[in-house]
Amino acid sequence: MPFSQIQNQLPGLDKIGGGVNTKIASYADWNSITSLLKLPSDPEKWEQVHVLSKNYNVPKGFMVSVGNISKADQVIGSGRDTYMKHITASLQAGGGYGGFSGTVESSFDMTEDTTESYSFGTYTFEQQLYSLTLPYNLDGLLDPTFEADLKGLMSPTEFYKKHGTHYTSSILMGAKASLSLYSQFKSQYSDQTFKADLSAAYASVVGSFKTGGSFSYDSQQSSETYQSSSSLILVGGNTTKTTLADWQSTITDFPVFIDFNTGAGDNALVPIYKLLPVGSRYDQLKAALPGFLNPPLSVRIFCAASTQTEYPTSIVEVPNGYKILSGGAKVVCQGDGELLTASYPIGDNQWSAKAKDAVVPDKAILTVYAVAVYDPYNWLDVKVFSSVSTLVAHPTASISVDSDYAMTGGGAQTTYMGVGNYLTASYPASAGTWSVASKDHINSCPATITAYAIGVKWSSTAQSRFLGLQAITTQYEQASSNPNAHPESTVAAPSGTTTVGGGAFVDCGAGEGNMLFQSFPLDANNWYAIAKDHELSSIATLTVYAIGVRNVDLSLLHDKPARSSISLHRQRFGF
Repeated sequence: MPFSQIQNQLPGLDKIGGGVNTKIASYADWNSITSLLKLPSDPEKWEQVHVLSKNYNVPKGFMVSVGNISKADQVIGSGRDTYMKHITASLQAGGGYGGFSGTVESSFDMTEDTTESYSFGTYTFEQQLYSLTLPYNLDGLLDPTFEADLKGLMSPTEFYKKHGTHYTSSILMGAKASLSLYSQFKSQYSDQTFKADLSAAYASVVGSFKTGGSFSYDSQQSSETYQSSSSLILVGGNTTKTTLADWQSTITDFPVFIDFNTGAGDNALVPIYKLLPVGSRYDQLKAALPGFLNPPLSVRIFCAASTQTEYPTSIVEVPNGYKILSGGAKVVCQGDGELLTASYPIGDNQWSAKAKDAVVPDKAILTVYAVAVYDPYNWLDVKVFSSVSTLVAHPTASISVDSDYAMTGGGAQTTYMGVGNYLTASYPASAGTWSVASKDHINSCPATITAYAIGVKWSSTAQSRFLGLQAITTQYEQASSNPNAHPESTVAAPSGTTTVGGGAFVDCGAGEGNMLFQSFPLDANNWYAIAKDHELSSIATLTVYAIGVRNVDLSLLHDKPARSSISLHRQRFGF
């Protein structure tokens, strides 16, 4: 008889031995697991196991360990990447940077490139009924189609996309309740503060047993505000129950997959190539895995934020192996407003921004962004060019990249002694030139302004390895607002390019002044900016720019040791 006709099968057999694409999956999400097994149809190959008060059938050799353990845990992180690092800390699965990228969307209803500089936290209560572990010998248990692809000639990239990068070798079954919160801290971030507030928020949402819609929590202890897009999430048990106690009473009747069994060490989630004997195909899939999880020349947005203060400043530093192509900044204020005084690169791995109030005291949070390319093999030569203006009330400066470089972005930095000099322009004046401008406002304050331009070209390493490389080129698109006291606009890079940078220019004509307070990557494809008058009415037009790159085609490079056509592509984790 077909194995599906075997009666009273142990819950979890559809998730054990399942493929997981750890690059894009949501962590420990049963929807992200696809079975790679073909369970036996012969009843003689099954046996009965006793789990708590129930009897189930499992294939012989599968190991079941009953625990019925209650466990509460908190995972927090100051920023998206720290949170994800902590989520996977106990998982000895190997892999590359940015694994389980679907977690941010499933837990917080955000795409990863729009997470800004929030701090993230998840409180989880688990009732772990039992663990289920694969037998050591899987002969005859693999699905024939999967096994053919595993041993065949399918490219590693296509194989990993189709079947996943790892397989579940040991899983936990039961039920869990979780609350995921995010916050942009007004005060200095503290793990202790976040954990205390997260515990209190979980107690609050459990008390009301709110299992639908959004949820917000204002901490009386820290004065921080937290948001949840989904309130209390129940997995397993009868999720239609209306109290925690009633839900818990149904867990043994409706157990589901709730986590990888990290107590099993590296046996919880195993690289899929380990299903093969050591040999050429094993080596091919193993060598391709890091490049699949984090492809060379993929682009990501990184960010960091200041505390809420009168003179906010912030620096974002990208991880090792990344090089900054552009950056931006965003001010969110409490009162009359704060204005940007700087947004510029520091070398090829940091972006800095500064802002301040003008005339009227205010406080703001400043978020700084860096658009960076992953270049672990130094195939790209990224260089920062700069030029400083003279000391005047309304300084301007321009800088061009060398003719063999393509300009991907730029920045501006004012230097003054006094009450302030504020950015009015930081944008691509042409394909290879970056222009910047600033002004004092109401009160006299001369300044110098430094213009920065970032250029990129193929390195000598890439040119010697990959024959026939075309020169990297960039193009930009622009869009202008209608005249307004607070003009704003959004624009995408030209079609067929990969968005890598942007900028903005505000023109108030002969008016009193209209200045930038936001110019940043809105998401993977769009650049956004907004400006404002300040205390004195001044209508202006704002032009926003988005830069896209061409002739950087490195997709599937990790499948083939050398190619003559290479392209920069986005990694869909966000990017």
